Amino acid sequence: MKKIICFDLGWTLEDESQAQIERANQVKEICAASNYKINSNEIIRQQMIAGKRGISSTYKYSLEKLT
Repeated sequence: MKKIICFDLGWTLEDESQAQIERANQVKEICAASNYKINSNEIIRQQMIAGKRGISSTYKYSLEKLT
């Protein structure tokens, strides 16, 4: 019997676009509640930059760039 171990490190097996957009919008709303305005599209743009640079935590990177 063969066993298979599959690692999905994001976007490999599943399109996570909608989840990424929803999370960026949630962050935008949380920040707005504290009178801090951010653009959810900028979060996603920074994540794409981080991904191209090989940064392991693209989400953390994007939030750091916005603060």
